[in-house]
Order: sequence, then C-alpha cells, then structure tokens
Amino acid sequence: MNTSTLIRFAAALLLAATVSNTQAASSLQDLVSANANFQYSAEQDVWVQIAAYDVEGAPADLRAVEILEALDADGNVTRVLERGLTDANGSFERKVRVPAATRQLTVRVGVLGITNTVTMNLDGSGTLTHTFE
Repeated sequence: MNTSTLIRFAAALLLAATVSNTQAASSLQDLVSANANFQYSAEQDVWVQIAAYDVEGAPADLRAVEILEALDADGNVTRVLERGLTDANGSFERKVRVPAATRQLTVRVGVLGITNTVTMNLDGSGTLTHTFE
C-alpha cells in the first residue's frame, strides 16, 4: 500500500466513525428528550385569602401578613415565602408560589390581642383561606 491509499483508507474509517457517532447521538437524543406534553414543575401556586379583624371586630387594615414554610419537622425553623399588608377591609389576597412538596403553610398577621398565627394543611385545592378574629 502506498501513502495515498493509506490516507484514503484512514479517511474512510474516520467518515464511518463520524456517521456512526452521529446516528448514536441522534438515537440518544431521542431517548432522553422529554415528551412535549410533559408538564412537570417543582413548584405549585396557592391562592391565599386572609381576612383579619382586631380584638374589637373591626377590619385590621394595613397589618403585616407573612406566609411561611416550615424547614424542619417541628416547624421551629421557617422561611418567609411571601409578605405584604392587608387592605382597608383587612383582606390579603395573593397567589403564592410554593415548593410542590409543601404540605403545610403558616400564616402570621400583625394583629395583637387575637391568635395571630395559624398553620394550615394544603388540601390540593390550590386555595388557602383563613379568618383571623
């Protein structure tokens, strides 16, 4: 074999390997590509509706509201997911994005003289409603 023949032979082997790798890559991509209908999310939206009244029964306007997620089993360590203020009617309504694994949320309002913290289970309805009075 002369040099020219060896070069052609090497080029043919390289071309065959490239075609084989391209086909393998295409097959692998087909294998790991997600279906277009696959709708996975690591978060969920919860519509939070809170009404707050002071100790005399009047709407607790412009009071702080915090939505908390427990970070430990006892609920002693938390993180704030959302915060805001009640409106003139003592209402706080907002969509809150929480981790999909969350099963409970704690709501705390800045109203003294009443029970101002409650922990509630998420029931899968996508809504969390509570009245503080």
